[in-house]
Parts: sequence; structure tokens; C-alpha cells
Amino acid sequence: MNEDQAEPLIWYVGPCLRCRKCQRMSWLPYGLLPQVPFPEGDEDTIVEYSEQEDSSLLEMPPDGWSVVYGCIECGCVGVYDASLVQAHHFLVEIEGLCHDYATAYAVEFSCANVHCKAPAKVLVDMTGVEEADIRRLLATGNLVGDLACGHSFVLPNQPDRYKISRVSGRIW
Repeated sequence: MNEDQAEPLIWYVGPCLRCRKCQRMSWLPYGLLPQVPFPEGDEDTIVEYSEQEDSSLLEMPPDGWSVVYGCIECGCVGVYDASLVQAHHFLVEIEGLCHDYATAYAVEFSCANVHCKAPAKVLVDMTGVEEADIRRLLATGNLVGDLACGHSFVLPNQPDRYKISRVSGRIW
């Protein structure tokens, strides 16, 4: 390739969820992602291609799988099952082994309901931020919704009563 030619753009496909409330797309941790062929055509064709779903190259979650997901955009917390995981295309400028774009954190704690106390785990997509940022988000009380046990999301007041960990591998 000579200096006058731009580097080729490489398409990959990765798993994501869309928030039920605000429709924000969040990439899910997966690991190494498959490369897909670059579409032929004009800019409209390429935009259309980027909006298509393509699960043929990914191992999608099995039936019965679910995750409790918290949206950083609108604060909605809810249970999402395997049928809601989508596989979308995205572009990168460098060819090679592409890891997912996801930067997710898992927040683990016990349900605050006196009669339940079931272990709870909420996945939050925090692309581009650090653990301190998720601690600040949790302290605001802006995450609202239901846990897998059916009770409302209530995080313990004391940080030592919950655990935050970065999730980098596939979650199913």
C-alpha cells in the first residue's frame, strides 16, 4: 500500500444489549471477536451494513441464560435474557486480533429485602471509565429497577458490603 492510500477499515462483529428504556447500546464482554468481510458499495450500503445484526459468527448465549444489566445512560436496571443479546458490526482501523470494546463491571451484593438476601449481581457497561467512576455512579442512587430475584435494586450503603470487579471474558 502506498502513502496516498488510506489504511483499510476492518469490520468485526460483537455482542451487545440495548437498554429497554433509552435504547443505549452496550457492548458485552466476549473476548476475541471474529472479523467479517467489508461490504462492497457506497456509503449508504456501509451504514446499512453497520446496523445489521449478524449472530452467525459469534457463540450466542444459550437458552435460559440471563443477566441483570444496569444502564449508565438512564439508570434502568433489569433482567435481560439470551433473546435480547444482539450481534452487531463495528469498524476498526487496524487488522489483527480484536478484543471486544466492552468495559463492564460486575457489582455483587446480597438483595436488601429482609426475607430474601439472595446473592445479586448487576453488570454495568462503563466503557472509557475506571472503577472509581462506577463507585461514584453507585453512590448517586441513579440505578433503579429489579434484580433477578424480583426485588428492587438497592445497593448496601457501606462499600464493604458489595464487591466490584472488572469483567473481561465472555459472560455466558
